[in-house]
Amino acid sequence: MIDVEAGRIRVTFRPIDDPDLRAAIARFHRLMPGFTPYPEPEGTEADRAADLPGVPETATEAAAERLGQGER
Repeated sequence: MIDVEAGRIRVTFRPIDDPDLRAAIARFHRLMPGFTPYPEPEGTEADRAADLPGVPETATEAAAERLGQGER
């Protein structure tokens, strides 16, 4: 999840607990030579979030406007 606020950008982790997705990953793993799922893809708590202070307001406003228009 990416939140754009005046003066900062915050990135947070949202787990996807979808059994169909897990099954698709397992199937992909068996069918794709050389692909191996990372055993702990979610990392540690420190890996799952970032808070970027000091982003100029014009940058955060522009990003929020682009996201509101469907750009990623």
